[in-house]
Amino acid sequence: MSTTAFDDSLTTTLGMYVGNATTLNAVGIGDLIREGTSWGLRTAPLEDRLGNLIERLTDALDTAAEANPRTPSSLVEHIRSRVAAMADGTAEV
Repeated sequence: MSTTAFDDSLTTTLGMYVGNATTLNAVGIGDLIREGTSWGLRTAPLEDRLGNLIERLTDALDTAAEANPRTPSSLVEHIRSRVAAMADGTAEV
């Protein structure tokens, strides 16, 4: 989860690059799959596991928001948009 949800002065710069991405918000599922295959991991299992992770993140977000009704809806929507951007390849570049 990007630190920008809390304070714009916090950095999203990656310590190590993922493909050509240099910031956390620029990393998408495709970047993670390409990175994994560069390490010798197979594409199909990566796609499956990362797809499942995105689904679980969305479910967990809904569960956490319901369990903590004082959580600002703006924070929930910010996280939801970041998860969606990672999943559909529209991560910021």
